[in-house]
Amino acid sequence: MQRSFFPASAFFLLFFMSSSALGEVIQLQPVKDNTLYENVPDNSNGAGKYLFIGQTGEDNGIPASFRRALLQFDVSGIPANAVIENVQVAFTINKVPSIGATSDFATLHRVLREWGEGTSNAPGAEGQGITAQPGDATWNDALFNTDSWAEAGGDFEVSASAITPFGVSEPETMTFASTPSLVADVQGWVKNPVNNFGWILKGDEITIQNARRMASRENLDDPVPLLRVDYSVPSVVDHLGVAQLTTSLSNPVAIANAGDGTNRLFIVEQEGIIRIFDLANNVLLATPFLNITSEVDNGGIEQGLLGLAFHPDYGSNGQFYVYYTRDPGPGFDRSVVARYTVSLGNPNVANSASAFTLMEFEQDAGNHNGGDLHFGADGYLYIAIGDGGGSNDQFRHAQDLDSLKGKLLRIDVDIVAPANDELCGQVRNYGIPSANPFTAAFDGCDEILHFGLRNP
Repeated sequence: MQRSFFPASAFFLLFFMSSSALGEVIQLQPVKDNTLYENVPDNSNGAGKYLFIGQTGEDNGIPASFRRALLQFDVSGIPANAVIENVQVAFTINKVPSIGATSDFATLHRVLREWGEGTSNAPGAEGQGITAQPGDATWNDALFNTDSWAEAGGDFEVSASAITPFGVSEPETMTFASTPSLVADVQGWVKNPVNNFGWILKGDEITIQNARRMASRENLDDPVPLLRVDYSVPSVVDHLGVAQLTTSLSNPVAIANAGDGTNRLFIVEQEGIIRIFDLANNVLLATPFLNITSEVDNGGIEQGLLGLAFHPDYGSNGQFYVYYTRDPGPGFDRSVVARYTVSLGNPNVANSASAFTLMEFEQDAGNHNGGDLHFGADGYLYIAIGDGGGSNDQFRHAQDLDSLKGKLLRIDVDIVAPANDELCGQVRNYGIPSANPFTAAFDGCDEILHFGLRNP
């Protein structure tokens, strides 16, 4: 079966006609909260009905000290590809000092590490907390008697994500309006849930006897803390369309985007040239991005420059990878995976002298050479290799685990593995992901991820 190529000269763009992004709102209660008590650093109130912030007054010989509240919301119900647009956090203040209370400000700060809510439940007004239980956060410990804060009072960003005033009335709703930092906090948690440690809430820590008591998530009498998130989800595809971009190409076989935000398409021509189509200006650039026709053998119907992939960190390292066929002279042709870098002075021209061969192996015929390249979300390079050509897998490569042909390979381009007999490339300047299925001794080429393929 012959590999399918684009039309000989025309190049078309498949595009999506989309409706507007969908706006969504979600309101969440905390999944855990707690209070840190400075003057009784081994106390906590994980299961208590109140949270405390600010500085207390002196009480029966107990000196004034700080109170800080921790809380975390589970945002996993927001799609990972959502765009966070607005974030509000509201608290119910249900107790202010009976003497000397003044208006001031509270701040929210993003917490930097895991912390706990145990079963501690202080009696009465709960102002001094109670001895912490396993899993509780305290003034000194993120997890009581197990894991200490780097700094007493909690590990958090010094810069506040939001600030809001509070008054002297009770009850009072204290609401943090949306800020870019609050939006960034939630956006980060949606994309990387492992970094969601919530916020720490601080009150007036200057004025003595100006603390505030608020309802916790366990409170059944007053409104509990509430996080409101407004977000949009990706546009819904209504239908597809096709637009012709240019008729000035010669045998285009692949297309790639550098992922650098420059709105360029990189188009691979089989003879050994990579062209750039500037989508912003709707023009095919006259100067090739890369010309390696002198290295490429495109004599076979499915040989030539066949694949292109940009390193996930292309924006910083300028590295990209190509797959092509070369003719070394007498004997079989060879398939090559090579790395190039963009030139320092011109982002639209690669440095043709920067070639570095990662992999090379022999091909049996001029068809079924494969050649598709892509980086996966895991950062590894995936290489599609045909079964070597001819017809009906006549060379029996696809089922042979000691051959790279008829396979999907996965390699690590950022390291070089020690030489060993289980690397099957004749040039071997790459590493092997530990999860590849044939990395055990003597059971096949380490590069193989899937086998039994014809011409992927």
